[in-house]
Amino acid sequence: SSSSSSSSNGNHEEQQYPHDIMKMSNMPYPMVDRGTYGDPVHGIMDPKLFHSSLLNPQYMPKTTTTTSSSSPTPPKPFLRVPFPTGAFWTNLILQPTPDHSLSYPIVSYPYSYKWSPSVLQMSYPYLQRFQDNISIRDAFKPDIIFGSAETLTTRNVVKFDSLSVSLRWFGGGSSTTSTSSSSTKKTLNRDIIQEEEEEEANHHDDYYYDEVEPYWESYIVQGSPYTTIKYKHITPVITPLSIFQDVQCLDALSSTTGDNSNRGVCKVMYEPPPNRTPQDSTNKLLHGTQFLLHSQENLYWLVFASKPITLSFDTITKHTITSSDGVYTGVLRFALVPPTLSHYPDASSLSLSSGVKQLIYHSNVYPTGGEVSWDFFNTHKNNNTSDTDDSSMRMNNVGTIKFKYNVMLMTTTSTSDTTATNNNYLAEKNNLLMLSLPHHALPSDMMLKTFDLEYNCIKGKMKPVVGAEWSYNETLTFVDFDDEEAKQALSLQPSNNNTQHFNPTIIREILKQVQEDLTRVLPTLDENVYGFGKQVARLAQLVHIARRMNEVSSSLSLSNDLGYVVDQGADILHSFLTAFLTNKERDKLVYDANLGGMITLDGLKNTEADFGNGRYNDHHFHYGYILYACAIMGDINATFVSEYGHFVDPLLFDVAHSSYSHSNSEPLDGAFFPLARYKSWFDGHSFASGLFPFGNGKSQESSSESVNCYYGAYLWSIIRSKSDGFGNKEENKKLVDFARLLLATEIRGAKTYWHMHPPDTSDAKLENDPAIYSSRLAQNYMVGNLGMMDVTCSTWFGHEPLYVHMINFIPITAITSELFDRTYIEGEYNYLSLRYQEVQMAWRGYVICDEAMVDPNSAWAKASNIYSPELDSALSKSQVLYWISTRRGFNLPNSSGTSDETPSTVANGGSALCYQNKKCGQQGLTGECCPAANGVVLGCCDILSSDSDKSSTANSSSCIANEKCAAAGLEGDCCPAPGGIHLGCCDSTPSSVRQTEVSANKTESNSSSCSQVENCALLGLIGECCPTPDGVYLGCCDEQR
Repeated sequence: SSSSSSSSNGNHEEQQYPHDIMKMSNMPYPMVDRGTYGDPVHGIMDPKLFHSSLLNPQYMPKTTTTTSSSSPTPPKPFLRVPFPTGAFWTNLILQPTPDHSLSYPIVSYPYSYKWSPSVLQMSYPYLQRFQDNISIRDAFKPDIIFGSAETLTTRNVVKFDSLSVSLRWFGGGSSTTSTSSSSTKKTLNRDIIQEEEEEEANHHDDYYYDEVEPYWESYIVQGSPYTTIKYKHITPVITPLSIFQDVQCLDALSSTTGDNSNRGVCKVMYEPPPNRTPQDSTNKLLHGTQFLLHSQENLYWLVFASKPITLSFDTITKHTITSSDGVYTGVLRFALVPPTLSHYPDASSLSLSSGVKQLIYHSNVYPTGGEVSWDFFNTHKNNNTSDTDDSSMRMNNVGTIKFKYNVMLMTTTSTSDTTATNNNYLAEKNNLLMLSLPHHALPSDMMLKTFDLEYNCIKGKMKPVVGAEWSYNETLTFVDFDDEEAKQALSLQPSNNNTQHFNPTIIREILKQVQEDLTRVLPTLDENVYGFGKQVARLAQLVHIARRMNEVSSSLSLSNDLGYVVDQGADILHSFLTAFLTNKERDKLVYDANLGGMITLDGLKNTEADFGNGRYNDHHFHYGYILYACAIMGDINATFVSEYGHFVDPLLFDVAHSSYSHSNSEPLDGAFFPLARYKSWFDGHSFASGLFPFGNGKSQESSSESVNCYYGAYLWSIIRSKSDGFGNKEENKKLVDFARLLLATEIRGAKTYWHMHPPDTSDAKLENDPAIYSSRLAQNYMVGNLGMMDVTCSTWFGHEPLYVHMINFIPITAITSELFDRTYIEGEYNYLSLRYQEVQMAWRGYVICDEAMVDPNSAWAKASNIYSPELDSALSKSQVLYWISTRRGFNLPNSSGTSDETPSTVANGGSALCYQNKKCGQQGLTGECCPAANGVVLGCCDILSSDSDKSSTANSSSCIANEKCAAAGLEGDCCPAPGGIHLGCCDSTPSSVRQTEVSANKTESNSSSCSQVENCALLGLIGECCPTPDGVYLGCCDEQR
């Protein structure tokens, strides 16, 4: 096995890629400063929102005047590490809303947060849920607000990683960004932050630096049911959305599990009398470590303190809770007792709640951040490698994702012995309580069994998990340029599940279409990067298809050499790719040296151009197509890799890099890109949003194009790893496996959160939990756009169901068959087929490919009516034909294929699919029924009902009643055909006809075409008759032959 870690100490283990393959000094693209083109960093975000320890010197406040150099200054990075443009928290540092300088919301399930110069607002968005037939929308409403009594001077992002962000507000004193000549004064930097955490991990809660000004900070960690705030010599202030009804002690609700000797301490110090006099105080005082807040909205909050605090509650205004002792140094944690949409708890029910008791019991351990790491394993000792792999590279088949939370303890121990306190920390840190999402396939022993509360988010019900370390496995794909179904069809080796094979007719049909498409649907260098990517990927598929058809043709010993088609296509592909990679196209690529990424020049000059590429929208959609095309080119021509591989690598690193996972990463000498830019490791999939503020947090529309990105990255990694001088064998395996892991997680995410199954069609074996979304929404089968606070069955460009389904189906590549389960497609296509006549030509090719996954024969017939230049720019008719002909269940038509509009059928004349046979569908059967996989035709099949009077004898004149005639795809009467001729495929043939067939088999035929044989032509037969594609000579063949 092999492993890698994105660990918080910044060690070099996280550098997955060969570290010397692209030093930034060798960047092949122009390195630009954003300000030169009118979109500087400070126009997107406020650099002062980052702590000075994270900034590169040129972005720090100037303290001295320096003489400018006459030579131009090279552009510098904004932060010490590449900026994580896809991080869940970027709304915090983008331009704020007009509402009191509040940021747009960020989402850290189950809560959402906004910040301003003075407060942190927290919301439980699920309580504001709105639902209709095509959407579920949660909204931000500040349920509770945190601040301080002191005037605050500034606020900063002080650290971040793949699972969290830490925010700090400073109150009073000198500026945190000022410098001092004193060698004894400790400035607040990364080292001090780390030292503070190490001290607190040893439970010295009173430890702090006197020289550091007062502050309070919050650790926003994904999956935490608590909001945690640490105070340093500052006065906490808590306010509700409207008012608090009361503040109480939690003694009666304390958990009865474990040692709670240091918990549940609370006492009411003073409560204003009912008939108070003017001299009486109006503030209720409570002293202790556990409290219960109750708001006007009937929300209950459990509050936990690391050391005793006296809370003061103004019983007149009921709007403020603060510390009556003044400044406080310690930690406060807040956990909402989550109500459901129909039931809000009361105080009496809380004392009986197992979930409340668990929240109390586990409150002592809190997370401050997290690490993501991954391991790879080969569980098959004799695992066969992919045919695109070097034989020495044994591929792993399992990837393990690990979350390791950095944790601290609220309480101190009674002993001052360091070893004892460390042992206590090690023993208790695994009591960390977190919440998981539906796709987190965690071991059952980590799940908390007794927990009657239900936290919900847009991704459904979250489950309680106990432990500071999580891990779950992903199955890694072995699909390369063709999936298993295609390889089966191309290999000419029938199996139990697949008896299809290519014949000369199909090869000629597809190659003819490829040749036409190579002249009709070529890319243009005037396109934007997304449009060009789709076009060049389409061209690459044409070359790939021609290559595969040539290989099959050679295996059939056909006389024509088809290699010239492959060479022609490869030359065209090479010319377009090299022109694009060397910036000979209109929309040129540049490297953004400030933020660390590949962007287009048009996108940099105009933030609305290229779908927001210049501000990091959709890169994985754009570059995934190009990586796929380059992989096909490199598989054909190794010279392309050696000459242009270093131009392709930056695009790979931009979307699939494995370094710089957190703000403390040590600068490396290699590629300066963030860790897997768009991947949200906690969400289990990517978000396409870049540096544009949105009210729903991050979001993504096309799940299938996101999958295609990591598929392209995986294919390019395979090709790149075989090039000379590209790392060693172990580094190359990591390169490939990391791309496969990104791909595997994206597929799981799409199946879980985009592919929906209505309740009446759900199956326990499906990966998707049908309870994630409402049954109303699930009737649509496909999610269009998924945000962190909303899910909609619509797209950016329209609400039509077809748009929703097809934008999450494109493009058609080998990985499509792993992305879509057959069971899902059966229901989903049935939903789409009702709208087929309304389908625009641009989308029709995709709809046909969708159908081909369950009924390729019907799809083949429909393909006759599509025209490549009118299809979407990522698709050609050649691709459609190739896809259909390599799907399981495809039966070869007897004609030249796509000129007949009538849907082809299975051998018995009907559809094999259960849902297309009325009685089988009514019985709720799925899959294939007519016949089933074992060849048995079920009693519910339409063909049995419609032709029962014909099936009693094998000597019927009907073609479908004679096995060989049916296999040849003939319809009507065959035995005899009109005119009294018995065809050679008849089960029972007159002796004179059999003699004719024998004679015909002994004579070499000048033409197999039906139209070239007089008797066959008179019968109106088309395609091949003498012989048919499976070698049968029909009775109409000339006797003299």
